[in-house]
Amino acid sequence: FFFQAEDGIRDYKVTGVQTCALPISGSGSVAADRRRCGMLLLGISLVFLTAGLLTPETSGSGTLRQLGLPGCLVRQLTGLRCPTCGMTTGFAFFVRGQWLFAWQANPAGFLLAAGMGLSWPVLACSVMGRAVAVTRLLLRWLPVLLLLWSVFTGLQWFVWVLTGTWF
Repeated sequence: FFFQAEDGIRDYKVTGVQTCALPISGSGSVAADRRRCGMLLLGISLVFLTAGLLTPETSGSGTLRQLGLPGCLVRQLTGLRCPTCGMTTGFAFFVRGQWLFAWQANPAGFLLAAGMGLSWPVLACSVMGRAVAVTRLLLRWLPVLLLLWSVFTGLQWFVWVLTGTWF
């Protein structure tokens, strides 16, 4: 698609308005997609690298204390696990291939780690200029996938509050 744009020339010697055709889609959007993919790829890589440097707690939660962070404030105040309790531990198990332990630490964390792991090669290909169509599909559906993941996270927490177990 193109649109016509005036260049602003107003001179008695010019017998008309000078125009040019400027693209409104095309290579600029591919470059922007590659930048977004590069940022996502960097973020995912840093999360997995950090998880790989941590030793997962066998209790299923508490691994984030190795990062110098306090334990879960919700758990300290209420005695209940919050929806994200165990995610750091789950990621630490996930990067070691101990997926059952990752699921047991926090099912939503396992699904998030799996989604990030599956998207990593697609994002890497996109940054290198390949898999553009797949990447655009991923970027288009990413908000929906994150919304579904958030709903799952809330549901798993609700089940935990009612039953005392994840699933």
